[in-house]
Amino acid sequence: MPPPGACRKEGEGLDSVSRRQLWAIVGISSLLSVVFSGLDVAFTVFSVNRLELPASDLALLRSLRLAVTIPFILLMGGIADAWGQKKTATAAIVVLAAASVLTVANPGKGMLFATFPLYGGVSAILLVSMNVFSQGVKNELRGLSNTLYRSTFIGFAIAGPLCAGLLIESGFAAAFLAFAAIALLSLAALSLYPQDRREAGTSRETVRQTAARMADGWKSLLRDKPLLAYMLMNGLLNHTLMVNLVLIPVKLMDDLGVSSGDYSRVMTLSSIVGLLFTIAAGFLMKKHLSKLITVPMLLSAACNLASGLESSAWLTIALFILSSALYTVTMAPTSLWLGEMARRQFGTIFGIFKVMSAGIGFLVSASLSVVQSGLGIDMALVAYGIFGVLASLLFMRLMSKWQAAAGRTVPDSIRQTSQKDVTT
Repeated sequence: MPPPGACRKEGEGLDSVSRRQLWAIVGISSLLSVVFSGLDVAFTVFSVNRLELPASDLALLRSLRLAVTIPFILLMGGIADAWGQKKTATAAIVVLAAASVLTVANPGKGMLFATFPLYGGVSAILLVSMNVFSQGVKNELRGLSNTLYRSTFIGFAIAGPLCAGLLIESGFAAAFLAFAAIALLSLAALSLYPQDRREAGTSRETVRQTAARMADGWKSLLRDKPLLAYMLMNGLLNHTLMVNLVLIPVKLMDDLGVSSGDYSRVMTLSSIVGLLFTIAAGFLMKKHLSKLITVPMLLSAACNLASGLESSAWLTIALFILSSALYTVTMAPTSLWLGEMARRQFGTIFGIFKVMSAGIGFLVSASLSVVQSGLGIDMALVAYGIFGVLASLLFMRLMSKWQAAAGRTVPDSIRQTSQKDVTT
């Protein structure tokens, strides 16, 4: 992959602003990818091995994280529009680092239930910010910026679990403090990104006016029934598949005797396989966009189901890696579908999807706490696996009904519905 500065357009080099934007995107994406993937492992191992939390508590913890995500996106999204995305991202990075430090400064269940949801909320804001930054370049550079963002974010996710495993051997404090330091280091990359229009002081829009404008956009988009159905089904399936992130770590480390170091290596291998799957899917994106959303979801759910039917550590690890990699494949096609459904309002539609998905995830995680307590880990995997398979088949039928065309063409039913709703 050529460096950002090597891109050419009509024989000319990039201007200094564009070059700074692209280098900033690479730096922010790379460093925060290490932080997110590393802290996800560190928080999980800390919860299971240090605090010895059961799977039901992990599910409750995840539901709180998703619940916090909703107001963070709603409130900070409006603030970002009024005050600038760069300042908002800076504040989120500082809060993320503070949450990481506080987790080990006063280790305990109470502190974890405060810092982990806070980490989830600000990480969601940063994911939105990175999407905004990658879209904030010149039109002709958006393809390059999105490629740089996604490739570096997925690629550097390999380093996070590996670093977490090595650092945890020196103690949990070393791991959480190191990831806090890396998060703060990303501020240097963020400083490269030029000030946006609002940060330059040319906007007079207040946070309340921004919120009102966003609400009007949401009302218009939510009248698009096929789009609404797509977001609901996608969000439901996403979080149904992700129950393995709660159940499998407990099964591996508590029931099957896998060490924290081995679990970190499993997550590293999962990131590598996910990267390879994503690269392979890129070659199929043009002709099989809808299938790259529904088929991996179906197979991932089947892997979760199979994980609950056997007790071999090796088979459980293999199924977990395969399920996680298949889920990763769906991310880029999902974003493309959302972007093509509302090209002129991608920021708004992405915000709606994030909020809706967080709400659905809260309900799924809350139900998991109850289901796992009653059925146990294996039968919970079977139950959610069966539901995931059936929901995936329904999603396939809906996607076929919407007649997802080859390439990036928006289904006619969605485009026509959107136009009708806007004019009424």
